[in-house]
Amino acid sequence: MRGLIQFSAWWLAALGVALLGRLLVVCFEGSIQAHSPGCTFRWLTGLYCAGCGGTRAMFAFMHGELAASWSFNPVFLLLLATLLLAALRWTLLRSFPGRFVAMRSWRFPLWLGWALLAALLLFGVLRNLPWWPFTLLTPT
Repeated sequence: MRGLIQFSAWWLAALGVALLGRLLVVCFEGSIQAHSPGCTFRWLTGLYCAGCGGTRAMFAFMHGELAASWSFNPVFLLLLATLLLAALRWTLLRSFPGRFVAMRSWRFPLWLGWALLAALLLFGVLRNLPWWPFTLLTPT
């Protein structure tokens, strides 16, 4: 029972932080966008980096527009989902220390980190190709 209360407390706190973040973003969206420096890589090279459109994707996500968020930068939503799963794993392991033994033994392999970095770089290259279907990857 203690684990369930702790688990619920973690997720209620996370929900509170997320709602406060959403409130701040919605209230100060214009100011944030006006003072955002933009992408330095795009400014220097004229090309899109893997993170271009991430700020607009975050704003669209905060407004509940998932399709628009995906069109600005799909990596943002994939990263958000990954972080959510990692937070769920961490909370389960902290709240129920005697359970989820198989989940506790899982470690992030080094090769997977390199594969994700390669996929991110490949995404950055593909979104700059001027042909269809790669033009669908550019932030709209």
